[in-house]
Amino acid sequence: MFEKIVELKFSINWLRWIIYAAFAMVIVYVLAPKWHDPLVFVAAVLGGIGVLISAMNEIDSRREQIAAERAHRALQFIYDWNHPAFYHAKNKGREVLKHFEANGHAEHDYVAERLQNLMDILNFFEAMSLAIQLGHADDEIAKRFFRGIALDYWQTAEPWIKNRRAGKHNPRLLIEFQHLAETWSK
Repeated sequence: MFEKIVELKFSINWLRWIIYAAFAMVIVYVLAPKWHDPLVFVAAVLGGIGVLISAMNEIDSRREQIAAERAHRALQFIYDWNHPAFYHAKNKGREVLKHFEANGHAEHDYVAERLQNLMDILNFFEAMSLAIQLGHADDEIAKRFFRGIALDYWQTAEPWIKNRRAGKHNPRLLIEFQHLAETWSK
């Protein structure tokens, strides 16, 4: 049949009620000396509860702040990626990827001319991976936006990166980006 929902809304000023209770306890303490010990005990317990409630609120607030900061950092990566100042690097980086797909991964003049642009992109993913691993950026937000892009760069450039590691005698070169790609490919 028909249901009626009635909502009552009213505001309770908790601070006012706490002050009233405190005044009442002070009055009882002054007027009834036999209640001193129980009132001291109740006041101590209520004070402890107040401190615990305050601490829990502060912990919840800090958790929310940390989550917001992590989301903001992940969104900042998206903003940086889409910023016009990064257009040239992305454009030349895509050209190098296409070159790798068509001509293999040998490093020659074509790659050398665009190497800094490619490294800017790869280092971008390296920095994002570090931020995610250290808990400074939200993995889910970054993954939802960058997963396809990052995996495409990794899969296409992986042989070149491994050759560069060997040539530079640096086994840690772009290792964080590799970690990101491996994690996101699962």
